[in-house]
Amino acid sequence: LIPSSARPAVTSRASMSWYLRPSHPLLKRSVELVDALTVAGRKGPAEIRRLRDGGFSAPVLFDGCGYAGQELPPPTEWVTSQREAGADRLLLPGVYAPWDKEDNTDLQLLIKEQSSMSADLDAGMLIAADARWIARKCDVVLEALLEAGRPTALVLADRADPLAVGGAVAGLRRLAQTVPQLSILRSDHGALGAVAFGAVHASIGLNTSTRHFAAAAMRARRLPGGSSRVFVRPLVDWF
Repeated sequence: LIPSSARPAVTSRASMSWYLRPSHPLLKRSVELVDALTVAGRKGPAEIRRLRDGGFSAPVLFDGCGYAGQELPPPTEWVTSQREAGADRLLLPGVYAPWDKEDNTDLQLLIKEQSSMSADLDAGMLIAADARWIARKCDVVLEALLEAGRPTALVLADRADPLAVGGAVAGLRRLAQTVPQLSILRSDHGALGAVAFGAVHASIGLNTSTRHFAAAAMRARRLPGGSSRVFVRPLVDWF
């Protein structure tokens, strides 16, 4: 295995990955259909190291899900564990930016703090944000990310479909067009639109819980009925 620091990152240019938990039965085989894998949770690096020992060589990103309250090692140890597992790029554990209609200060401070840590550890920022930030205050998010000047992996949060929030698609398009080295993780195939407009990577979940993030204050909506389960890449859609 070539160390990630010694080769160009596959996910730093227009690319797509599946977003999977380390226990997913298709973890090893699913990479045949995409450019990389994004593995979620604390156990991701250990599982990929185990697969590496058996010859697995696919590019992998790790979403520690720190924004969801996942108990992780300190940031320095988490970044080191990713490096030891041959991560395509390194990411911070992840933080959550809840919606604030009245004040932008907490969001701005959060991004500033993550930017500083990102530079110190040479790892990308991982920020889960309530989708209303990009839908209603995209200018604020855009300014903060441009000032940070760091590679950013963005996870959108909503009780249902983040991109169904009015203004979210237009906001995401603006971010993709303007913010360098932007990745969209834990999304549905709508994230491919961000790549078309300039984002470098889209990571798509294979079930509803891995296609968006719902914070504790959000009650995820479950609708009855059939749900598409097969993604046909040439058609860029679920069937």
